[in-house]
Amino acid sequence: MKILFLGNSFTYFHHMPRLFEAMATNSGFEVSVKMVTEGGFWLDQFLDGITETGKLADKTLAELHWDYVVLQGQSAEPALERQRFLRAAKKLCTNIHAAGTTPVFYQTWSYEAGSDKLASTGMDYSEFYRALKEGYYQASVQNHGLLIPVGDVFYHLNRPLGSLQLMTGDAHHPNLLGSYAAAMCFYKLLLNPACVPLWRPEGVTQQQQTLLWEQIQTLSNI
Repeated sequence: MKILFLGNSFTYFHHMPRLFEAMATNSGFEVSVKMVTEGGFWLDQFLDGITETGKLADKTLAELHWDYVVLQGQSAEPALERQRFLRAAKKLCTNIHAAGTTPVFYQTWSYEAGSDKLASTGMDYSEFYRALKEGYYQASVQNHGLLIPVGDVFYHLNRPLGSLQLMTGDAHHPNLLGSYAAAMCFYKLLLNPACVPLWRPEGVTQQQQTLLWEQIQTLSNI
């Protein structure tokens, strides 16, 4: 299975696609990943054909047959710039489908509750989470794609509603455990494994791994 990830720092922090690849290969799956990312990128910037990252995204999409292409937008755009996000998703998915590939939408998470970052959106923790979820859901339905609801996992397991800390001190980027949680969502939904992954990086405990696995299986119909 070959998977291309197009996104920004929510994808490349802790090399999340590589965490997924290590998780998969150590469980006996044949998976290879590649990512084209740029910090702060909006989804339509992968279409511009002007920036080096935009050019690279187009070239990489065409260079071989991918089983899945994962799309991840700027951290607020599905909530605050919904129509811009959906227009970009449609154009990208037209190209992805034309290449015989399945698009996958990486639903991201709300900024941390009580943070200035969240206050800047004009929404509370639950409102922002639901707006992001709705944007990614619409994009996946409109473009016949898959949805990986990482944001649901963060909403239920990250503080204050859950017992884990999945974000860094900047109130929006994932820490290592958060990136591992995202990777585990891809592992569960794309590969449908029978049991908990055999591999975890140094810094993630077995107790944390088990909690994530148990919750990922029950949240959002995963």
